[in-house]
Amino acid sequence: MSPITEDCPICLDELISLNSIFVTDCNHKFHRECICNIKICPCCRKEIKEKMKERKGNITITIDRISLECYDKICEYYNERQTLGKIQRLDRHEGGFCVEIKKEERESEFENDRIRQLRWNKKKLVSGMYKGLLYEEECLLYVSMCVILGDEYVSEGNQGYL
Repeated sequence: MSPITEDCPICLDELISLNSIFVTDCNHKFHRECICNIKICPCCRKEIKEKMKERKGNITITIDRISLECYDKICEYYNERQTLGKIQRLDRHEGGFCVEIKKEERESEFENDRIRQLRWNKKKLVSGMYKGLLYEEECLLYVSMCVILGDEYVSEGNQGYL
């Protein structure tokens, strides 16, 4: 059984490389180069926020703590819109988010090789030395956090972690 593929609604070519995929906050997927100069989503006509186009790396928050209720809402929002694995709260000392890797894609059965994860480090979600989320997963997590926590509390920065 072959995996379900998606096409870019603009150029109609297949969306293959996750590094070249851009996911809007309305959850439509395009090639980055196709959508980079467009301000309105061609699929639903919602505004495409400029900061969504400029993904630079790790996700940063400006609030001191995310409640368990907010974690649950972020995961719920993400999981309702996901096309890959479901996200969940990472139950480690520093916390964060993780997505289970399919059994056939795992390199080993060690606990950290069974998940892709972003952990908190000084108010930033970073992969550090672990397998980070796929680009598409990180985009959707960013959108989920913006929706649940508010745009004003979520930003991006590139500190070389991802």
